Amino acid sequence: MSLLSLEQKEIAPMPFLFVPRQAARSEVSQALGECFGLVFSHCMKAGLAVAGFPLARYPVVGPGLMTLEAGVPLVEPTAAPAGMQYTELPGGPTVFAVHGGSYDDLGDTHAAIERWMQEHGLRASGPHWEWYVTDPAGHPDPKDWRTHIYYPLGK
Repeated sequence: MSLLSLEQKEIAPMPFLFVPRQAARSEVSQALGECFGLVFSHCMKAGLAVAGFPLARYPVVGPGLMTLEAGVPLVEPTAAPAGMQYTELPGGPTVFAVHGGSYDDLGDTHAAIERWMQEHGLRASGPHWEWYVTDPAGHPDPKDWRTHIYYPLGK
């Protein structure tokens, strides 16, 4: 199973600069790559301090098009340039999971998280996000990849 760990934990709010995009499931990888490239390039040019690896939030996961917000966490808030948006990812209680392996298997991990949440009487209070903490360029074998997944909970 690709679910390596699962727990409930408190997190701090996180500044987040992103590009919003809609994509079919088959287009998500390409869309993420394009959006991450735009945001990282802007951060480098603007001298913005990035607080970690790229991440994507998924406000709408439908059977057709998905809405995704792909970007980077920042050390400090910023104004968003044209074509990008800024928000603060919510702090507070979350369900936090670590996925190990290929991105193709993330659906199984999300299903396990959702089952666990149902069993514990928990409901997400907003869209979940995935934090891609392993660079596939530096670790070409998917079995070495790790993704942190967050589901915010109501307070």
